[in-house]
Amino acid sequence: MSQTADELKYAATAMNGLSREGFTQIESLANLAASHLSRASLSDGDYWDLAQVMRVIRSIAHDSMSAIDIEAENVGCISTRQPEEVSP
Repeated sequence: MSQTADELKYAATAMNGLSREGFTQIESLANLAASHLSRASLSDGDYWDLAQVMRVIRSIAHDSMSAIDIEAENVGCISTRQPEEVSP
């Protein structure tokens, strides 16, 4: 499949945006988790919050990888790594 320079530029820009969005969200969630962990003692609710943060990070990472794979496939770059399904 032959791609034009404009199509490739669009795909690269889209992938950059997708990765930035995903990593910004992951960074924010990691900061939240770190603030919980910096407390002297953690309550049961804190552990539940941290577990939720980890689930959301995993989901964001999966969604970002899938979206980037789709963009790559749209311009003829077939991904060799298939993302695993995220379980709740």
